[in-house]
Amino acid sequence: MRRFLSLTIFLLLLQPSFVQADFYRRLIGLEEPKIACHQLQSAMAEVRRGKLTALQVATAFNLTVAERVQAQDLITRIQADLLTAAEMHDVCLLGEYGIFYNSETTMKTRYGVP
Repeated sequence: MRRFLSLTIFLLLLQPSFVQADFYRRLIGLEEPKIACHQLQSAMAEVRRGKLTALQVATAFNLTVAERVQAQDLITRIQADLLTAAEMHDVCLLGEYGIFYNSETTMKTRYGVP
């Protein structure tokens, strides 16, 4: 029985939802640790100003490799003036409180990222 339980736990840990948290699910608060919208907005604005790097932000928010790719999509849009940090913040807050952008799909669509 103990061997079966250990194998079950091991297999559960291999599932993608356990291995890779999703950046947008963390923004909305569907996965832990949650990414705080206010802090992320401030960090993104500082990246836009050239005061922080994407790597510094990724490290500060403890992003996985997959989450770093997703965050980089947002940073790229902000640096290209396709999205402002304030706009990113507004969408994030609405998602966080379950208003309008409360799924990964609606949030990604609004941000214009894959």
